Amino acid sequence: MLERATRCLGIGGRRLLRTPKASHHIQRSLHNAFWCHGAGDIDLPTWWISLLQTTQPLHDADRTPKNIYGLSTSFSSDSFLEFLYPRHTLNLLYRFASRSPSRTKVRNGVRPYTSQALESNKVVQDLGLSISDYGDDLLGNKEAVHRGTKSNLPVLPVEAQEVTSPSEFEETWREFQRLKTSGKMREGARVGEITNFMTILQKSAASEDAERVLAIFHVLPRHHRQPLHYRLAIKSLLRLNEVIRAVNLHSKAALRLRTGPIRTEDIQEIGTASLLRYFILEHENWPMAVQVYGDYLANNHDQTSLKYNQFWDQLQELSLPALYSKAEAITASAIKYAEDCGLVKSRGYRLFAALIVRQAFKSRRGTCDVQRHYSLFQKTKLLKDIGGREYNNAIKQLLVIRDQEHDGAALALYREMRRDNVMPTRNLLDWLLATICNIHSPKQLKIILHDYRQHFGILNKDISRLVIRELARQGDATETHRLFEEYREYYPDETIPPAMYHALLVVHFRRGELDHVLENFEFISSGLGVTPDTACWDMLIAAHFKAGDVDGAQSLFNDLQANGLQPGLETFEIMIGMHCSRGDLTATEAFIKEAKQRGIPNSISIITNQVLALIKNDMFDEAERIAVSALSMNIDGSRTRMWNYLLNAFALQANLEQAFRIHQRMRDLNVTFDDMTYAALLQALVVKKQPYQAFKILRVVMPKEKIRPSPIHYAIVMSGFIKTGEYRRVFQLYNRAKKRSIQPSLSTKGLLLKATTQLDLEENSRPGLDGKDMSLGHAEDLLDEIVENIDPAEIAKREPYKFIGADPVDEAYGSACFEYVIYMYGRLGALDKVSGIWNKYLNASKNWRPGQDVNPSIPMLSALMITHNKNFEHGEVERWWDLALTKAERLARRANVSDILSPGWVLHSRRYLLNRPLLEYMTALSRQQKIDELVATVERLQHAGFALDNKAWNRYVQILSETGRAPEAFRLCEEKLMGNWPGWESLEARHGERMKESIRKLYPETRREHKLIVMYETLVYLASAYMDARSQAAFPQPGQKKPVDLKAIAPRTVEAVMDLPRIDDDMQNLKLRRV
Repeated sequence: MLERATRCLGIGGRRLLRTPKASHHIQRSLHNAFWCHGAGDIDLPTWWISLLQTTQPLHDADRTPKNIYGLSTSFSSDSFLEFLYPRHTLNLLYRFASRSPSRTKVRNGVRPYTSQALESNKVVQDLGLSISDYGDDLLGNKEAVHRGTKSNLPVLPVEAQEVTSPSEFEETWREFQRLKTSGKMREGARVGEITNFMTILQKSAASEDAERVLAIFHVLPRHHRQPLHYRLAIKSLLRLNEVIRAVNLHSKAALRLRTGPIRTEDIQEIGTASLLRYFILEHENWPMAVQVYGDYLANNHDQTSLKYNQFWDQLQELSLPALYSKAEAITASAIKYAEDCGLVKSRGYRLFAALIVRQAFKSRRGTCDVQRHYSLFQKTKLLKDIGGREYNNAIKQLLVIRDQEHDGAALALYREMRRDNVMPTRNLLDWLLATICNIHSPKQLKIILHDYRQHFGILNKDISRLVIRELARQGDATETHRLFEEYREYYPDETIPPAMYHALLVVHFRRGELDHVLENFEFISSGLGVTPDTACWDMLIAAHFKAGDVDGAQSLFNDLQANGLQPGLETFEIMIGMHCSRGDLTATEAFIKEAKQRGIPNSISIITNQVLALIKNDMFDEAERIAVSALSMNIDGSRTRMWNYLLNAFALQANLEQAFRIHQRMRDLNVTFDDMTYAALLQALVVKKQPYQAFKILRVVMPKEKIRPSPIHYAIVMSGFIKTGEYRRVFQLYNRAKKRSIQPSLSTKGLLLKATTQLDLEENSRPGLDGKDMSLGHAEDLLDEIVENIDPAEIAKREPYKFIGADPVDEAYGSACFEYVIYMYGRLGALDKVSGIWNKYLNASKNWRPGQDVNPSIPMLSALMITHNKNFEHGEVERWWDLALTKAERLARRANVSDILSPGWVLHSRRYLLNRPLLEYMTALSRQQKIDELVATVERLQHAGFALDNKAWNRYVQILSETGRAPEAFRLCEEKLMGNWPGWESLEARHGERMKESIRKLYPETRREHKLIVMYETLVYLASAYMDARSQAAFPQPGQKKPVDLKAIAPRTVEAVMDLPRIDDDMQNLKLRRV
């Protein structure tokens, strides 16, 4: 390698004298250590290295401190490299080392090459000055020793005047030439003028003016040279492409910072920024950049006092992707250097690379890619031991982006920081707490809150207010009260801010604990001595609404005004939201009108709730019109939720065409999609029994759109696989969610329980086994586990739940899981099993809602009625029906309606509330032959405003047809059920089980699809009644009334019955077979 280097350098030296020609670039790759070794990295015997070290001049060794970066501090002062070259090559290098390409002249008229040093000498001689008096920093004389002492110079000169034209630069140079004395330059007053000359000429882009700057610097006495002079000289050298001389001069200037007269507490920049910019930003010459940094740092042991901040500022001006590219490049170079030279020798290189990476992490100019950020941070760990500063910068850079992906990456990096036992700063924990309060992560909040208390004790006041609001929002009553008491203890003289005591109400409101809301409302008034403000009353109103007490909420709205307070925007948003969620359009319009009269401004929340109210009343066109008009309103807030309501409504009705139309319109109108938008799309596919397509959206589309799936998304897809009978897929999805740190919710647990129950049925079903003896052991075990881990704080989540309908969430939440197991055992007639699970429910309810009466949900009551019907306990069925009717009167009654005997008091949105228990009540009455009571019940329900769904109407017609009320049965079937009947000829199949399957495809796919159509079983019942009617007409009995012409009152029904295909199934054999 040494022979090749000699040959290459010899050729390079000769080329300096030749006329420039078209260059042919040849890239020769040498080992990285060759350029940075300082002769210390070459594999030489120890005795030879010792011999070389003794050849260094003593004064150089004494005056040059050790470079901690393991690189030579100056090219010109390295004795190590000289032994590499033959004498003639070394002489050639010394001869041309200081020549400038800008001075080259060839025979065609370009001026000949002359050394910059010679030009400077000529200028000095023109001024009548002696070089020996002013030192030779520019000449690279290795024997030069710093001789200066501290001088009492005045403050460096005022700002140079603005000079831009070439003529003005020439005039400046002439002015400088006039500034000469007969012997030596006068000291003191003239130095400021000379500095002005250098500053002005430095602004010129001409190489000639750069040479003049160097000439002026050269004649300036060494003891008068200040950092500004070195900085201007180095800039000029770089402009003339005299890079090595610039590095040498920088090394000498850095040395003077430590030993010379310019060492002060406010050292100015000496050209380090220019060199670093040249080597890093322009050429990516990392070894040279490290040498410059090492020169400066070697003579300035305190890194915090480095005064080349101008370079860091310039580095920060790069866009974040460009800065990352620089950081990645120097990191790769440093790692490669460490592999080649070892960790000890590469320490300085690695530290400097870590500094660049730190600047990259400090940058805020753009958005960083999460994967790129993570990769760069992991590589940084290979450079040096990572400390708190690196973690802080890296985490904060992610946090400032403020989106889900970067916030998640920041929290993951913080978890890594904890594993590395790196102590966070208080400021970082403040940032993290603020972020978590924004993204609402209960688990992460607990972790960081614990760390904060462990390292720093009490939270500061501002963070306390922020965190307590988030804890209340999450429903964490224990931590909310603890933080409130800590605030009172640590800040006893501080007036408790409203945000702190508001949280005491919010946390129990979110948990559905009305009694605790009332208790804390009283504590605020009497315990704290604070008069409850409007926000306190708002929480009290909202708590009554959440408990299903609409009358109580309306009464509190009146009490608020009676106490001298005026309802504000939030008060009206609560009242309007309460009535809209129930679908009470009349009350909604009344409150919107009152808000306008009071001058309350409109809000997106009010408009969104108005859209919801219209949807609940099946006024989809009007709801869509308002949603479209809201896009052009000058009101702050997201419009996404109102569009999600529309999308979800069509999805629940199995109307895929309309659902996809709304989705496309959202895209066309630039309505932002969120997680609930995708939940609605999943629901649309699941209703149509397309769970695999829904799973693809969950698995592929949502991550691509950077939407993190939540438990409700998994619950929807899980329900799709339950619809298709693929119960084991439910377990796979549940485990997938857990692996991705998605905490199970009541919805996912409930669906897992359903799948477990169905698998138990499949495994335990045997021919001849009585259903009463069947055990759902795995399902019961899972139920016990779910009940044991139920946390009322889960009620506080705003995420929608499956299985919870119109019942108050605190009542329905606990009974949802019990209801399904009771329902399955009830269908089997296992009364003892149902009784055991019912007792478990009663005990669990006392723990969830201590001091309150057990109030099972309407679905739970329906499940109990099924059990008692199976066991012919009709008295118990009637008891549960009465309770269901009482609950329905409270849940479905319109606001401000007190007389339930008046017609139409039931809300349109809750007209189907009683259908499930009604089916069981009908069965009980028919078995008791109480048909008149059944007819009166149905008429009373319809008078109130309740409506029967498809199953209820079909069951009602079946009962009427088999109890001697065939005319009424045929009439109702004609009016209610034949409107959507397509006729036998349109069916896909007309024989056997395929025919029945064809009819079932016509049935509503969801309860939200309010479609009425006659069922196969109903047609069999009517066929039996029709045969009986024809038999009676053919063989009339004495005194028998004239038979009713069924064909006259129900022509389509009779036609469908007469064309009913004969199938050899149990039902037709039972109902139509005549002996």
